[in-house]
Amino acid sequence: MFRITKETSTNINELLASLRETDKDSALMARKVFGNIKTKEYSEVPATAKELTEYYNGKESQLSVLGACSRILESLMFIEIIEESTQDIEVPEIEVSEIEDTERFSFIANTAYADMTAHELTLVMFRDIGTEEEIKIVNMNTGLKLKLDLLDNLKDELVINHPNIRVEWLEDKLANALAVVKLEKGSSLTLVNGNLALYQALSTDKTVDSSNFKFLATIGMDKTLTLDVLILQSTFRTYKELVAQGELEATPNEFNLAVIRTIQGIKEVSDSNKEAIRNLF
Repeated sequence: MFRITKETSTNINELLASLRETDKDSALMARKVFGNIKTKEYSEVPATAKELTEYYNGKESQLSVLGACSRILESLMFIEIIEESTQDIEVPEIEVSEIEDTERFSFIANTAYADMTAHELTLVMFRDIGTEEEIKIVNMNTGLKLKLDLLDNLKDELVINHPNIRVEWLEDKLANALAVVKLEKGSSLTLVNGNLALYQALSTDKTVDSSNFKFLATIGMDKTLTLDVLILQSTFRTYKELVAQGELEATPNEFNLAVIRTIQGIKEVSDSNKEAIRNLF
């Protein structure tokens, strides 16, 4: 069996950027099709666009899918899935009955999106995407706490080794490194030989947009809040993919803004900051 590699997303993004300049409709169709097939398992690596279409199970027409597959085929990279024996491995199961408890969604009717926490915004989407997708997202993020521990250790090392450097500058440097690792490795908390790839990325000369990684780079951040924001990001990404596939309606703009503000850590201006401006001159 084979699957599409995480690195393929970088190739596809470059392809889509090029397509948008000449044919926005084709770029949109290619994105929809890739969103549908990127997590599939393949019995063999597709050699033609027609073979690739056999793995698509969305709602777009066969002709449109064939055209999109023709455009993205050369950008796809596959890796063989090595199946390991699980005879002696016990995998804990998530109780579906707990996830289906609708009482945890009762706050939605009486809470404005702008007033919701990262966890509450995630629950709004969990209500719509269903239990199966929720379980997938939760399982994908179960190992994050261990990596956040490693990130905290790295932050401690930065502060200890650079006591005379402003914390804000260290945070900017770390946010950029997180964005670079995400771009190059597919995940900002990727491990290399058991250590975070961030250690090497901190010395990079590459500068990229790191606004979405500011919260993760904050020194002294509450780990629970960090984990909630990461799960929010993951859920929002999955939700948008389901929207692109026509399986869900797009979320309201005010909800999208609330998610973006939460991810980027944007809050109302504090009274102390207002006072600082009044006493500036």
